[in-house]
Amino acid sequence: MLMDSNKSFSASGVHVVVVAATNRVDSIDPALRRSGRFDAEIEVTTPNEDERFHILNLYTKKLPLEPNVDLRTIAASCNGYVGADLEALCREAFMSAFRESSKSNQLDGSWYITMDDWRHARSVVGPSITRGVVVEVPKVSWEDIGGLKDIKAGSCGAELYSMYVGEGEALLRNTFRRARLAAPSIIFFDEADVVAAKRGGSSNGSSVVGERLLSTLLTEMDGLEQIKGILVLAATNRPQAIDAALMRPGRFDLVLYVPPPDLEARYEILRVHTRGMKLDAGVDLRRVAESTDLFTGAELEGLCREAGIVALREDLSATVVCNRHFQAVLQSLTPALTWEVIESYSSFTKKK
Repeated sequence: MLMDSNKSFSASGVHVVVVAATNRVDSIDPALRRSGRFDAEIEVTTPNEDERFHILNLYTKKLPLEPNVDLRTIAASCNGYVGADLEALCREAFMSAFRESSKSNQLDGSWYITMDDWRHARSVVGPSITRGVVVEVPKVSWEDIGGLKDIKAGSCGAELYSMYVGEGEALLRNTFRRARLAAPSIIFFDEADVVAAKRGGSSNGSSVVGERLLSTLLTEMDGLEQIKGILVLAATNRPQAIDAALMRPGRFDLVLYVPPPDLEARYEILRVHTRGMKLDAGVDLRRVAESTDLFTGAELEGLCREAGIVALREDLSATVVCNRHFQAVLQSLTPALTWEVIESYSSFTKKK
């Protein structure tokens, strides 16, 4: 009402300009974002490397920097940082140097901010644009992953699927917006067949939600063609369920098939999941691996866990897992994968 009354002020020669700022644009009522109200929108993106360098120069003018401190290198490593983040970074680097000088009684003005202080500050102050994206960073090393030796190298958001109208789409748009602001970045969709399922065939609520998400995903991915530095990845064990519109060039145009673990990989996975178990000398993990053809990593983990449970059922005071416990579990386990399923994966990959 007040903004509509602004038109009468303009007619009487009194000009009033209404300006607003927000970092949650999707929360603004659409009635305010139409012509005659907030009809012009300006998006202030995160600063690029050169802009970050100038901001750091501004905030470090009066700071005692060591001569070998390279602000250009620091700026390059601060992707996704906004001005307030860089100010907090400078403050934390200063406090780190101050604390170190206090420990060594060098408060006479001869202390400097070193690159180590900047590295410490980086570990404390992260980019605000990515807050809320990484929910948990598990303490996992490559030694905790069996197999995949050929790809081992030397950080997930909230769920997108929601039954409430517009909620899932808004989360999806916000995910891509954050990725654009923090570019270069990677967006990864696990269980992609849920977000990108084929359209049609059902009119229930779940299908309608899926179609809305798919439409939003198609729009967002088409908008990435003009933007560099954003990689979209997805994983699924139901590739045939993915909508064909997503598989064309410019979207998910490269398909990589990850086969089930081979004998050596299964052996390594068994070793990982039995590290915390005391095994009897008669347990031969390689022989166990030979008996687990088509088993996935999750099924091998379950095999080790169930073997331990069988040992405890046999004797609550048991401290050793024997070969008979593994064999007992193997007799009751059947892999979810079949050769028909694997053949369907291979044929799907060849078609692409």
